[in-house]
Amino acid sequence: MVLNIRRYTDSAIMRRAHHIIRRSLIVLVVIGASYVAAHFFIAPIASLVDRHPKTAGTPADWGHTFETYVVRGAAGNRLTYWYVNGASEKGQIILLPNNGGNKSRPLMRWTTRILTDEGFNVVLADPRGQGDSRGIKTYGYGESLDIVKLILDIKDRYPARPIGGLGYSVGAATLLRSMGMERQLRAVVSFATYSRLDSGLVRKELSYQTAGRWQGQGVMLGLIAKSFRFWAFSFRRVPSPLDSVRQLQDQHVLLMHFKNDPELPVAYSLEIYDEAPLELVDLHIYDERKHVPWNRAHRFEADFRERIVAFFSRYL
Repeated sequence: MVLNIRRYTDSAIMRRAHHIIRRSLIVLVVIGASYVAAHFFIAPIASLVDRHPKTAGTPADWGHTFETYVVRGAAGNRLTYWYVNGASEKGQIILLPNNGGNKSRPLMRWTTRILTDEGFNVVLADPRGQGDSRGIKTYGYGESLDIVKLILDIKDRYPARPIGGLGYSVGAATLLRSMGMERQLRAVVSFATYSRLDSGLVRKELSYQTAGRWQGQGVMLGLIAKSFRFWAFSFRRVPSPLDSVRQLQDQHVLLMHFKNDPELPVAYSLEIYDEAPLELVDLHIYDERKHVPWNRAHRFEADFRERIVAFFSRYL
């Protein structure tokens, strides 16, 4: 009798232990899955708390004639762009701002003036999640798919004009990615691009997006980078800027970077240049500590103008 009671007690204890272990494992799996899933919502949440200003004014306020067009991006988002008219026989150049910029900011106005003074037609667009464009920012993934749609739209409207691009920072990376998907983008000037979306870059962008309040502590930065592909809303493979340039055949790139860039190190442009077909890619490094040319010395402006005008005149 005592033996039977002991066996029953031991059996009950074992069942209870198995039950506790099973429930604990389920809880751990749920917590782990929730932790991983949470990474996929950081991008849209960051877009919702975006502190970047909307566009102010139009090219008419800068003394230009222009037209406004709308194209649907890869995710069905509206992409409104301004087409600033230059000389009809010249090429058309897509301008993309840096992270936090938009198509009406002083940097875009300055660059537009340089190009239109030389007769180029300029296409000013806000990537998704910036300026007047809605959508979730994906730091080049979805944005480059939208730019492919934009390229097809302006090629349909102005078929005789070759297409180039000039971008700053993430805008530069977006254009380089687009080159790998659409060969009608003939020539790109890239100022302060990244080569690949690594963990260090994700940390910097999260810090910027939250005004320095959070730098990605407690999360897997590599998983956040992968989540950007999800929010691009496309199954199409989007190459990194580095991979795009590696596969160039008859397109051309001018890489430009400040030597002591505090946000995106010059090593990104150097990596692309080292991996690129040398006859198709040029590199110029300015000896300053800046990210993009907000405060422009006269000497820098003259050299920058000369280089980009010569580049586009040659390849467009």
